[in-house]
Amino acid sequence: MASETPIESLPHLEIGCFGAPAVKVNGAEPPPDIVWRKNVALLVYLAMSPGLSRTREHLLGMLWPEKSEEKARHSLNEAVRRLRSGLGRERIISSGEKVILNSQALSVDAGELSTDQNQGAVRGDFLEGFYLDDAPEFDEWTSRQRDRFQRRNIEGMLEKGELLIASSYAQAREMAGEVLQRDPHSERGVSLYMRAAALSGDTSGALVAFNRFGTRLKDRIGETPSREINALADRIRRENWRRAHGRDVGTEPPLVGRTEEHQAAFATLSEGLTAGPICLAISSEPGMGRTRLVSTCLERLALEGAIVANVRPLESDGGAPWSTIRSLLRSGLGDAPGLAGTDPASLGVLASIDPSLADRFKPVEPRDHAHVASCLASLVEAIAEDSPIALAIDDAHFADGASLGALVSMMARLEAVPIILIVSIGLFRDNTPRELTNLEGEIGRSIPGTVISLPPLSESDMAELVTRWAGRNNLDGADPKRLARRIAYEAGGSPFLAVELLRGLEKASSLRQDAEVWPAPNQTLESPLPFQMPALVRRAIAARIVDLDEVSRKVLCTASVGGEVLDLDLLSQLSGLDEFAVDQAIASLERHRFIEFDGHRYLFAAPVIGDVVMQECLTRGEKQRLRLGAIKVLSGREDLDSKVLFAELLGAADPGESSFDHAVAVAEAALAGGSLRAAKRAMVAAQRSIDRGHGVGLDKLNQLREILDEEG
Repeated sequence: MASETPIESLPHLEIGCFGAPAVKVNGAEPPPDIVWRKNVALLVYLAMSPGLSRTREHLLGMLWPEKSEEKARHSLNEAVRRLRSGLGRERIISSGEKVILNSQALSVDAGELSTDQNQGAVRGDFLEGFYLDDAPEFDEWTSRQRDRFQRRNIEGMLEKGELLIASSYAQAREMAGEVLQRDPHSERGVSLYMRAAALSGDTSGALVAFNRFGTRLKDRIGETPSREINALADRIRRENWRRAHGRDVGTEPPLVGRTEEHQAAFATLSEGLTAGPICLAISSEPGMGRTRLVSTCLERLALEGAIVANVRPLESDGGAPWSTIRSLLRSGLGDAPGLAGTDPASLGVLASIDPSLADRFKPVEPRDHAHVASCLASLVEAIAEDSPIALAIDDAHFADGASLGALVSMMARLEAVPIILIVSIGLFRDNTPRELTNLEGEIGRSIPGTVISLPPLSESDMAELVTRWAGRNNLDGADPKRLARRIAYEAGGSPFLAVELLRGLEKASSLRQDAEVWPAPNQTLESPLPFQMPALVRRAIAARIVDLDEVSRKVLCTASVGGEVLDLDLLSQLSGLDEFAVDQAIASLERHRFIEFDGHRYLFAAPVIGDVVMQECLTRGEKQRLRLGAIKVLSGREDLDSKVLFAELLGAADPGESSFDHAVAVAEAALAGGSLRAAKRAMVAAQRSIDRGHGVGLDKLNQLREILDEEG
């Protein structure tokens, strides 16, 4: 039997079934009579048969149906004799009425296709161009195998394409194109192509593919694209899926590195769209691309037709109960289709949290956190009847604990609801809400989902980022390898710092010259740095400011003294510009990515931008004038945020007993109102007054710190 035959007694036999059939013996061409058509057909058929065996009666009917039984048996015996002669006596074994292909030292590519790593790797149809004119049953079997393997191969290519779209839109698009060549009517293929093209910024290419697909369906089979494909085309055409974060694809850095993390994140999104609820938590150190990945996730979900609500809390929001839920309601949930299907009592509770709903629903005070969670669950269940839902909280470590607790409870209550909760979490943050820690602990337990951590970019990742950026952003004069080494060394694996440097290199010729000469050829990274990273980042950001018009620069400089959030009314009064001019400048600053809109307010895209603008673009006198002007405007305001900012500006402009006393009073008011982070900001302002002023004491400040420690 086959198992008793030593491998050494048989030459290695390779049977290639994809493309034109091929037979190799020990890697070489076999004798000519081995590759006669009936002999090849017999080898392939046995190789594809259960147990590598068939009865003689079955083989006669399959390969020699036109002959009498006597002549057919003679032909089979002759074929077996020739195969044994050229391939080894024990290659074809007879056992009673069975003919068996020995499995020792045998390779068959069609058998290997069943393994996952070979899915989508086949090039060519099964027995391409191979027919037997006198064996119609064999030809029918061949045709069925072609269809089976083609379906299987296309499925593998689509799966591979969905993985590729996590790291390379271009490669995913190429894979989708191959699918459509094999199956021009594949809706999954055209969907992959359209999404990859749209995500890469080629909206026209995506719509061209859709129109060609529709034409093929109509001309060849008289059908039209499905409702889902039409809806995808409509979303791409209207580009409303980009509004989740307002990115300009042409200025975005390519998403490089971290392939496993990205694939895990996007697989979680896909699961949530069909089998939610599910949660995706993204954690990293500052500057490692959490916001970039959140934006990409939301873009993909919106492109799939999800209702998207995206918020980015600030540090001052943590002490304001329900502020995160209020922001989610204002950034998409409160106006979502399907809202009317929510239980009216639940809408009343939510209206008490978000006053903007009060004109439609009578506010009802919630009994407790569980009551709010139940109302949220009712809301998302109603909305999800029409569309999947994506809720995103960027910098969730700044969110208020009440909102986080209610969201955790809501997710645990839901069943079979297509909702995805995305949270980004900064590592090494003080005062992280315990509710956020609880959420991380429940992911994978009571809440299905995935927790991923974004490591710093490796040197190879940075090299890919630099090479791809240089290829599309006019950095052709730089040496990509040396530039990548420089950026990797300077940025320390931070995508944000790397991208800011690359953006600066486009605009500042002096920076570009530095990058091209350092490190010098044949030198290592131990060569002295031309200057330190903070100076590079400041210069890189300052180089981008040059592109702004005069009014936008004025508004940006004015905004830099007012903290991370932009107060548009304050900007108008300090700059002397009317409301329309400020609005136009804000739009320009958003396009240039100095600021961003988080759903209901404008803020600096990164705090470092405001710091750089104030340091590089304002003189000491200008800073003082703007601070004093802001203090005058804020003095008439009674809201806590304005009071905290007033204390901060007063401490910077006129440190001393007066500013200290005012900051302490604001901290006391914030503590009394339960706003711990606002209290902390005011106490920092008080400390700065001590550092810069004279003759003020620490006793009161220390008392407040003790209260803050007890409350925290």
